[in-house]
Amino acid sequence: MQGLEHITVLGVFFQSVGCEQIWKRDVRFDDKVFLSESNVKSKPLYVLSVMSCGRLCKKNGTSPAFSHIEDKCYCYSNRTDGQSFTFLEGAQYYFLSDDYFFLSDEKNCKDHNYQYLSEIRVCYKDYNDSKIWQDANKKCRSDGGHLIMLDTVGKLSVFQNIIPKNVYYWVGLEDMDQDGTWIWTKSTSKDFDRKLWFPGEPNGNEFCGMVQYLPSDPRAGIFDLICDSPSRFICEM
Repeated sequence: MQGLEHITVLGVFFQSVGCEQIWKRDVRFDDKVFLSESNVKSKPLYVLSVMSCGRLCKKNGTSPAFSHIEDKCYCYSNRTDGQSFTFLEGAQYYFLSDDYFFLSDEKNCKDHNYQYLSEIRVCYKDYNDSKIWQDANKKCRSDGGHLIMLDTVGKLSVFQNIIPKNVYYWVGLEDMDQDGTWIWTKSTSKDFDRKLWFPGEPNGNEFCGMVQYLPSDPRAGIFDLICDSPSRFICEM
């Protein structure tokens, strides 16, 4: 559906046995505050961050959605579909998802000396040594994982802010058949979204995917590279 973008951003506000429910963005309801009397639980709360807004809305009772802008937080007593609203440019809308994040994921990550990114629920390891793509893929497999699958703009943006500048990193994307069909090694049935290419890519006889952060052009995107070029790599578990 056009205009719908679900991005996992928060993972701590509803706790059950061994798991936590998570908040997600729904940009269809951005730039609005839903002001019907039955929907707004109270006047805006004043908060330091979107995470504080989520915590407060859950703390104040059953609140399955909220809007946040700057230091203001609007807690809703129900989902906003069909409710009246007023425009408030810059407001961001979040809802409590039926997805669950299992608390054991983070422990399992640490047990394997990997790092955990809760905002995108990714367990990863940045390897400093350089390998060709095939050997990097084998190393990740030996860990029980795979080369990282950056299959959304949100994931790409997060990792672009983590990796060093002007350094190549292999990801789990390849076209080994050289037929123009790019596949993720983690999930070969998942179609590759060509909008994830960096502008101008792919651009030659290069059949393995990589990412890098270019200070001169910080847009997030995937590049193609010759598979036998030694590069650093990121594994995901």
